[in-house]
Amino acid sequence: MKNLTPKEQVLFNLLIERHTAKEIAVKLNISEHTVDYHRTKLYRKLGVKSIDELIEKYNSVQQKEMIFINPKPSYSLIQYLVAFINRKNKKFIFFSAAIIIVVISILLIWYNTSTQSSSVNQKWQVFHAHAGWYSRIDAANQELISASSMTFQIGYEIIEKQEKSVLSLTTYLPESEDWCTVQVVTLNTMIIHIIREGTGLRFKVLGDEGVGWELALFNDGNHFHVEYPIHTVNNKIIEIDVPFTDFRQPIYQTQIPFDLNTVSHLFIQRHSPRFSSISGSSTIKIFDFEIY
Repeated sequence: MKNLTPKEQVLFNLLIERHTAKEIAVKLNISEHTVDYHRTKLYRKLGVKSIDELIEKYNSVQQKEMIFINPKPSYSLIQYLVAFINRKNKKFIFFSAAIIIVVISILLIWYNTSTQSSSVNQKWQVFHAHAGWYSRIDAANQELISASSMTFQIGYEIIEKQEKSVLSLTTYLPESEDWCTVQVVTLNTMIIHIIREGTGLRFKVLGDEGVGWELALFNDGNHFHVEYPIHTVNNKIIEIDVPFTDFRQPIYQTQIPFDLNTVSHLFIQRHSPRFSSISGSSTIKIFDFEIY
C-alpha cells in the first residue's frame, strides 16, 4: 500500500499473512497491546474496519496492477466455416467441424502457455512497492545489532541503457569475532508461491567487492534455510543463474533435508560468520530478477 511508513508496511505484511496479534508481538518483540494500537491506526489510515476488509482492499489493488493478455480468436474463419454448414454442403460439414476443433485447440494451448509463462516470469513483482520487502538485523548480541546497518531502496534506474526495476542495498558490518547478519526479506504470498513452483532464480548484480552477500530461502516452521553466495566485482555487472538444487544447507542443519515446498521467506543478506574477517561497508544493486 502507498503512503505507509516502514513500520506500518511491516505490520501490514504480517496482517495480510493472517498472523495473530500474539504472533506479531513475538515477531516484532512488542506487547500485544502495542500491536492492537498500531493495527487500529493502520485500519483507520487505510479506511478499513477489519482484517477481511484489509485483505479485500489489498487484493483489489493487486488486481488493478496486473495486466492480463486475453487471446481473441479469429471469428472470420469460424464464420466462414459456419457458412458452409448453413448451405447444407454435406461434403464440408465434417471438414469444417474438424477445422473448428483444431483452431480452438490451438488457441487453448497458446492461452495456457502464455498464462504459465506470465505467472513464472515475474520480474515486475519481485522488486515492487507491494512485494513487502523489509530490512532486519540479527547478531550474537545487542551491541553488534546496534553497530550494524542495512538500508535498501526499490526504484527505477537506467542500467545498460534501459530503465530497470532495481533493489539497492547498502550495508555495514562491524569487526567482530561473533556472527552478524543484515538482511532484506519478503514473505509476499505470490512470490513465495512462485518460488515453490519454480526451479531456480536468475538476476544481475552490480556492486563493489564487498564479501558475504547471499541469497537465502527460509522455512519459518523449523527455522532451517538454504543459501547461495553472491560474488561481485567492482563496478561490473555479474549475471547469476542458479537452480534451487545448487542452494546449500548449512552443515549444522543437514540432519533434516530442506523441503522447497516449505519456503516461507526470501532473503537477500550479508552475513559475517564467527571468527570471519567479513566487515565494513558494501553496496550492491540487483535487477532483472526472475523466478523460473
